[in-house]
Amino acid sequence: MADRLPATFHVDCDGARAIYRVYGWSHPWDDDPLFESGVNNALAWLEARHVAATFFVISSDLDDPRRCALLLEVVRRGHSVASHSVTHRPLSRLAPDHKRREIFDSKRAIEAALNLPCAGFRAPAYDADPETFNLVAEAGYTFDSSLFPDARSAARAGVTRVLP
Repeated sequence: MADRLPATFHVDCDGARAIYRVYGWSHPWDDDPLFESGVNNALAWLEARHVAATFFVISSDLDDPRRCALLLEVVRRGHSVASHSVTHRPLSRLAPDHKRREIFDSKRAIEAALNLPCAGFRAPAYDADPETFNLVAEAGYTFDSSLFPDARSAARAGVTRVLP
């Protein structure tokens, strides 16, 4: 990737299935064109600009052979993959043991399916609290991307401020 421009791009791989699940809606279709077109369009855009990105993956998507193949293509093209949880449910609403599984199990699933280290985590809907950050560190992630540099994110995280 030596010919890539220095930049930081993050892509959340939230397909319609994940968005429906967050709102408690049923997603009765076998395919998810939003996921596939989103990832394919992001890959094309990044390739045209010689830019690498981090793709935040909902690890349950790796159970779908089409999605897994697309995410393997993301890796083949030199992009990073990080965790966006197992099921994309808001973490602050989960019992501690469920939150732990969302954070720990997603890392293991991504590493196993894509055969690469999963260094980063981003909470679904940026819904992170102090317990989330403790679990992310305990799980062995080296970075978290769950906050915006604003007072609201800082308050939710239990810190005085978030540096830009």
